[in-house]
Amino acid sequence: MRLASSVSHAPKLLIAMLAAVLVVTLLAFWDDSREAEAALTDFGHEQATLAAALGAELGTRVDVIDRDARMLAEASARGIGVSAELRRKYVSAEVQPHEAAMAVTETDTGMVTFRIPVSNESDAVLKTSIASLVSGIQHIERDATLRLYVRAPGLTHLWAIDGHAVEAPLLIDALGTGTSILRVPRPDAMKLGLPPRTAMAGFASVSTASLGRFGMVVLASAERERDRERRALWRLMLAIGVATGLIVLFGGLAFRNQRHELELARGLEVAEITRAAEERLARLSKAATTLTLASGFAHELGTPLGIIVGRAEQLAEKVAGDERSLRSARAILEQAQRIHEVIRGFLGLARSGNLLFQAVDPQAVLRGALDLVDHRFTKAGIGLDTSLPPTAPTIMCDVRLLEHALVNLLLNACDASPAGTTVSVSLEVVDGGVCFVISDCGAGLSAADFDRATALFFTTKPEGKGTGLGLAITNEIVKSHHGRLTMTAQPQGGTVARVQLPLNHGPAHG
Repeated sequence: MRLASSVSHAPKLLIAMLAAVLVVTLLAFWDDSREAEAALTDFGHEQATLAAALGAELGTRVDVIDRDARMLAEASARGIGVSAELRRKYVSAEVQPHEAAMAVTETDTGMVTFRIPVSNESDAVLKTSIASLVSGIQHIERDATLRLYVRAPGLTHLWAIDGHAVEAPLLIDALGTGTSILRVPRPDAMKLGLPPRTAMAGFASVSTASLGRFGMVVLASAERERDRERRALWRLMLAIGVATGLIVLFGGLAFRNQRHELELARGLEVAEITRAAEERLARLSKAATTLTLASGFAHELGTPLGIIVGRAEQLAEKVAGDERSLRSARAILEQAQRIHEVIRGFLGLARSGNLLFQAVDPQAVLRGALDLVDHRFTKAGIGLDTSLPPTAPTIMCDVRLLEHALVNLLLNACDASPAGTTVSVSLEVVDGGVCFVISDCGAGLSAADFDRATALFFTTKPEGKGTGLGLAITNEIVKSHHGRLTMTAQPQGGTVARVQLPLNHGPAHG
């Protein structure tokens, strides 16, 4: 009845599960958007730091011009002409009658004149190219992604590194208001020669000795950062999509297997003994296979869920002072835990319940397995030589699963042995546990095949005769009992399978 009830509630469970995934997805997208904006702001601060460094260098060079003006005035007062050094550095250098306050003016394209008062009666006038003023820093500029601009006091436009004037009201206004970073929209970035993507501008203002405040602007395209964010968003969408698909697929498989098991259970009531035994073996095999595959699905789902939980925990730490954001972060964690609990529920259904460990006589387990396969050995004309000790210590196990593991090994031995031969089965009491030993008289396995014997879907049987699941399932069952399965070759031919189990262990986890 419980099985039927679980099947009838499948649509509701799937809808609830998908709703939880949708909520987590929306919160993950919201968090990703916040992270993207934070990354863009950090990128802008990088440009502001670069602008400050370049501005300091520009201020030093302007101060050198002021020093040269004083040297020119002193030489003129002594009647000495313009030195060779100043002639090399400047297009022209002369002392003129005082006209106005200090100023920076453009005379020709790419040329700038500095008028610096050196006394009440005279000004030192130095003319140089804008390119020489910023020489040495132009290599930082990258035409495709990064541009540098300079603003001189009193001018209403910017200078590009190559000396031409640039009208950029958005950047000039930001310099005037003391802004350190500015997000530049795509149209403005295109006008300034950058790709049609969002750009970030960093600003620095530097005060000089006598010429006032100069401004430095570093404008960089955020194309690479935005592309990186877009790729991260696609990866997030892919991870969530895969996780959702796997959950839906896993749920469908689990409920389908439940319906199939219910039909088999009803059929067992009217089937004969031999057919009942065969159907029971098939049902146990399918349940164990589902368990193995379900565990794999749960493991794969753990990765995207772990990423979501990790990001949510980081977010919770960052917004500890913001109650609203903290509630959102906690909601992400709660929904991730809900998905985890749904997955655990599916695993329990795939196993028809958790492992039921109990203290049993290992001889009783072995006899139960032998009873299940006796008709197969009789039909194949193969004998069974059983050797059991007078007494054996009890072990903790899930009788159903351990019995199925032994059945798999017995059937393998039966299939491998020629008619007329005998399969030996024994129970040995070893230090700290018991060991089930099954020996056949078959052709045996090669050394390479022994290494792969317990791999999923590996089989040496002819096509259509084996699935390659039996030993893999047996190995998983033995490991869940803290045991060890080993396969070795006999000198005279054939294979020996040993299942060694400890005495007092419960189910293995992880």
